[in-house]
Amino acid sequence: MSRYIIDQEQDGFVVRGRPHPLDVPGQAPWLVDLAYQETRSGRQPVHVERRPYLLRIQPLGECGELNFFDLPRLLSSVAKVLMSPWNRVPLHRGFVLGAPTWLQTWAIKRTMMALTPMVRAEWQRMLAQVDSTVLAVHKKVFAAAWGCKPGGALFDDNLYKHEHIVHDIVTYRAAAVAALACEDFGLAHESPLERMTHWRDLFAPAGMGAYTSLNKTLMNLPGGLPASLLCDLRNVILPRPILNRLELATTILAGNRTTDNFRVFAHASAAEIAEVMRRLQDATQIPLSPRRTRNIGFAVRYLLDFPEDHHGRLVGLAEKAIRWHRADNQEHVARRTITRFGADRKAAAPPISLPEIEGVRFLATVGDIVDEGNQMGHCIASYSERAAEGRCYLFHVDHAGETASVEVDARGRVAQALGPRNCSNKASHWGRSILDHWGRGFPATSDLILEANIVPEDDDFLAELNRLDRE
Repeated sequence: MSRYIIDQEQDGFVVRGRPHPLDVPGQAPWLVDLAYQETRSGRQPVHVERRPYLLRIQPLGECGELNFFDLPRLLSSVAKVLMSPWNRVPLHRGFVLGAPTWLQTWAIKRTMMALTPMVRAEWQRMLAQVDSTVLAVHKKVFAAAWGCKPGGALFDDNLYKHEHIVHDIVTYRAAAVAALACEDFGLAHESPLERMTHWRDLFAPAGMGAYTSLNKTLMNLPGGLPASLLCDLRNVILPRPILNRLELATTILAGNRTTDNFRVFAHASAAEIAEVMRRLQDATQIPLSPRRTRNIGFAVRYLLDFPEDHHGRLVGLAEKAIRWHRADNQEHVARRTITRFGADRKAAAPPISLPEIEGVRFLATVGDIVDEGNQMGHCIASYSERAAEGRCYLFHVDHAGETASVEVDARGRVAQALGPRNCSNKASHWGRSILDHWGRGFPATSDLILEANIVPEDDDFLAELNRLDRE
């Protein structure tokens, strides 16, 4: 029998806890008792309200505003509120300790499972009462940007009065992503709705406005591109319309790094990129799939580590990068780095406090970074200049008897996490998870002005860009 009861309301429903424990088949009674010790008291009811343009969970208020189709987040939010008084759990021998994280997680998941049938039924009842146009917009945005935080212009009632914006959101995936991203992009004095009136400009570099190659790409956007990566289009200038997922992902990822070889990536075909990833897989013994954005990112970073200009195709750059990454060459890179910067040159400190986590150590000097490269057998020494300038933050990780190096970029995102000789292991997976969570505390960064790095001083290249824009 479920330990929860749902009371229907005209514009929503209320979830209340029953005064008896949940029967969990196959689980030890003491664990159930421990997890739900406070079920009989302190559980405040959760109100799910249907508003004209959103779902609101009380007592979360604005933090509990959800897309109509975000059932997973709805279940999770309700379960967390129901379990929120559980901060100290009495144990069977009279001791009182804070509830361990694993037990909280287990209890919340079990609560979600128990609630799912009842909440789903009420959720479907509420959807039947929502305006069809609002539902169409919410459904498109949820499908286009699943997992992204709710908000943007989606909950503004004035949005639905602009038929052309509604049409674009329902028709173009890029517009649906912009409906969420517009809150963070665009001019500071504009409201999210004002930004949506020129949503294509949100994907262009600051102050530039949408251009022909970008417009053609957004209107014919390939599927399978993560919404977060699509938002990074504003950090690049596309030299041509790119309608292939692999080509577009590679171009955006390459544009996120300072490099003079951007055009080599931007003009590479999907077949070339797939061949490069096959060669890198043979060289590194790391499984790489062109279908995985993370694997594409690894390949791009591997090639961008090569410090010289390349005036050929992408496969040629890959061959140079593979030779450059060899261990014997990295010894030369390490010596040259120490000579250039000195072992005592400090790395820039992150904008937030360093993580106080056992097994995670910040590489605070060039000497630390070079020693890391020597011990791990990879090219982290070549990142010394970026680390000193605050363009990345480097860490050593020890976990489960294994080691890894982790790079966090200037926005707080884990760019790469690799073990000895660029392998993947338990330490690299754990370090990525831990430091990715830590990096979410980074303050929002201003738009990156990358024109000097993205558009080379090359008359032929600029002429080609101008010709494409005239078409």
